[in-house]
Amino acid sequence: MAVGGADRESLHSLEDLLLCGICLDDFKTPKLLPCGHTFCEKCLENFAKRGRAFCCPNCRRKIDLPHGGIKALPGNFWIGGMRDLLTATKKDDDRRRGGFHEKCLLHKEEELRYFCLDCERMICAECMVDEHSGHRVSRLKEILAQKLEEAKTLENNTRSIVNSILAQLQDLANDEGGLVRQVDGERAEIHAAAQVALKMIESQKSNLLKQLESEFAVQRSIIFEDKQRLENDLAKLLGAMDSIQEARQTQAIVHLITTIRHLTEYMHMRSRRPVRLPLGTSIQFLPTKLGKEVKLGDIFTATDSFCSSDKEPDNSQDFEPEKLVSLEPSPVVEKDGAVVPGSPHVVVVPGTPLSPRGTFPRKIQFGRRGTAEGEFEFPFSVAVRDGYVYVLDKSLRTTVQVFDFIGTFFRSFELLGLKANSGGLIVDKDGQVTFVGNAGPMHQSPTDSEKNTNMIYTHSADGLSASRKKLSIGYDMIQDAAEMPDEEGFAVAMKGTIVILDKSGQQVVRFSTKVGAKRVALTVSQHNGDVILSLFYESKVKVFDSKGTLRVEFGSKGSGDGQFGQPTGLCVDKEGNIIVADKWNRRVQLFDRDGRFLKVIASAADGLEAPIAVAVGWDGLDGRVAVTDTDKYCIFVFKY
Repeated sequence: MAVGGADRESLHSLEDLLLCGICLDDFKTPKLLPCGHTFCEKCLENFAKRGRAFCCPNCRRKIDLPHGGIKALPGNFWIGGMRDLLTATKKDDDRRRGGFHEKCLLHKEEELRYFCLDCERMICAECMVDEHSGHRVSRLKEILAQKLEEAKTLENNTRSIVNSILAQLQDLANDEGGLVRQVDGERAEIHAAAQVALKMIESQKSNLLKQLESEFAVQRSIIFEDKQRLENDLAKLLGAMDSIQEARQTQAIVHLITTIRHLTEYMHMRSRRPVRLPLGTSIQFLPTKLGKEVKLGDIFTATDSFCSSDKEPDNSQDFEPEKLVSLEPSPVVEKDGAVVPGSPHVVVVPGTPLSPRGTFPRKIQFGRRGTAEGEFEFPFSVAVRDGYVYVLDKSLRTTVQVFDFIGTFFRSFELLGLKANSGGLIVDKDGQVTFVGNAGPMHQSPTDSEKNTNMIYTHSADGLSASRKKLSIGYDMIQDAAEMPDEEGFAVAMKGTIVILDKSGQQVVRFSTKVGAKRVALTVSQHNGDVILSLFYESKVKVFDSKGTLRVEFGSKGSGDGQFGQPTGLCVDKEGNIIVADKWNRRVQLFDRDGRFLKVIASAADGLEAPIAVAVGWDGLDGRVAVTDTDKYCIFVFKY
């Protein structure tokens, strides 16, 4: 049963395959290239030291290194395993070709012809009746044949896995190549679209300049005609005045009568002629506000879902992805028969389905740090209404910015003269934006904190008017606020107290929460009026009914499912489920209305760093939550 010549040649060939193709020595820290070939890490570093891209020394395929360079390439752990297997096989082969003549160390004359299964060692016939008496013993040849068969099966299974991995690597390489080619094409499309837009703009510029010059010529000719007429009148009047003065000096009666008659007739004729007064003619260019109409397009990433599994995927069930409903905002909205210019709200006609367009991504992120449109300094409150995301930024210029659910910027406005400290942002069905909270003068020193006050600030939907009203509900700072069901008023959280206000700001109900002046956030269930508090330092959530009775309490300190580190903003979705942001654990969790944990909507793996506020819509875009992140200065929209 010794290995034959052909098999030994196969072993030598396999041994050659386990040598690095660059240094021709045993692999040292083998690294696997995307093309499937393996080389030593040091050899690849020397080979590719000139740049991020190089050609495989074996197949000459171009290799693009990841950001981490050679060290970031995956290791080929099968090389070491195959080397160990080859070494063991060669040792077994050497033993077999020696004819099993190894002698027992205890019984010098006896050959090791048996194998103790309990002790896993070779023994002789004398050992069987001495120290291995009663043990499970088999002939060495039989055990060797059995183990060789097991090794062969294991090798085949390993080879199958290796081939599968190599095939997957090739598929990934093909996907990468296809993606590069596709992006090159899309990049060209973007450039082409931009060129078309630029040509249109250049054409409009040329037409506007021609129109301007034409209008200028018309208006200038009118001015010239008026100027010429007035100059003629002036000349005639001056001549007539000279004639009168001459006639008066000479006292020639006939000349005087004639001059008076001619001047009187001319004055009478001129008085009957229409008078054209200078009107301060101006020609103005009114630029169009650049907005959605000049947008070139959007970038969407469509990815086939995949996951890791110990089993082959079950393809027995067809999967139909959820369709994306695309809201196209109308630039003009009618309210009570009157046009409201600049409103970002869409007019929804009941019974008319919105057309699906592709698959809505699970995550959308937009915004960055800054003070320009679409940028944030401290986005601490968010509201959703009619498919739009309203974000309140607590920076020096307290600003509300409006976006759609894919991050397209529409408009912004400031809370005039105010610097918000805390509170909530509310948008009603008519698009009126209300801030209920604590604020002070925009420019104040730290010693002016007594100027801070609780207030209601209202900004009309058309952006043409704003009002604010001081609240007389106590001196404690409003920490958060939310809208009551059916837009009946507001609920505000203060030190140990919840106050329900009507829309005018008058107190309706007041009850104690037995929570001190610690940081809290608040929301109200639009289903039943439950007032829900998240307790930042106590790592829990409390649910009160609208009369102040504690209905349920859930959560504890920790990072497990249903636990909190530092719970911040929260909201209630269309199904009555409670969504809670957790700043410390960098995640957003979903609970049912009784506080039972359902799932994690998003976590640090999705890019969250400091989620502060959350909001959902009830207008056909349910199943998506907007999240503000104050460390990333951005907004996330997650589909859950």
